[in-house]
Amino acid sequence: MSPTAGVAMRQGSHKKNEEEAARRLTAENDELRTEWTATKAALYKEREAAAEARREAELHAAAAREQLKSEEKEKAAAREECARVEGELGTMRQLHDTLQLQLRERTAAAAVGGAAGSGLPEELAAARRALKTAEVR
Repeated sequence: MSPTAGVAMRQGSHKKNEEEAARRLTAENDELRTEWTATKAALYKEREAAAEARREAELHAAAAREQLKSEEKEKAAAREECARVEGELGTMRQLHDTLQLQLRERTAAAAVGGAAGSGLPEELAAARRALKTAEVR
């Protein structure tokens, strides 16, 4: 074999090796690009899912805050109503006590005076009716 033929053979062999190495490198580069693209797509999907979950959580939190505000308003209204009713109850108790006192005074006056026909029995009955009406309320 001639020296030029040997060099040509080695050059051809190197060229084949370089071409093979270039093909492998291109194939590996294509695989890495595909993998990188898939990874980026998966990451994008995960970010979108996290953003959606965050939006839903914020909506639920806002709804819970609104419900809490509504319940607090209802509580405040209930407290006001309770205070109003307690005020009315206090007034009714005072009225009851006053009527009871008047009834006792008139009963005592009727017992002491013994006045028949003086209208005290009618007043006594009227006071008893007023007392019963106050008790019903």
